[in-house]
Amino acid sequence: MRLVGRDRISRMKEANPDDEEASKWLTAWASEISYAQWSEASELFEQFPTAQRLEGEVYRFEVNGILALDVLFSFSQKIACVLSLSTK
Repeated sequence: MRLVGRDRISRMKEANPDDEEASKWLTAWASEISYAQWSEASELFEQFPTAQRLEGEVYRFEVNGILALDVLFSFSQKIACVLSLSTK
C-alpha cells in the first residue's frame, strides 16, 4: 500500500518524544502498511484484528491505549491515507 500522511505520524512522534513505545509501534505500523498488498478489509483484519471500522473505508488503530490512528483505505488503488492521529 502506498502510505500517504507519514508527516502526521512524524509530527505526533515529535510532539511526544517520551513515549518510546508509541513511537516504536507507529514506526512498525507504517512499515507493515507500506509492504501490505491488501485487496479487501478482511486482509487488514487478519494482520490487525483489533482495528475498528469507523465508516466507509476509514479504520481506527489504537496505539498503546492512549492514541488513535484513523486511516482511510482505498483497497482497489492500494492506498492508505492517515487522516488523524490523536490522543484518546
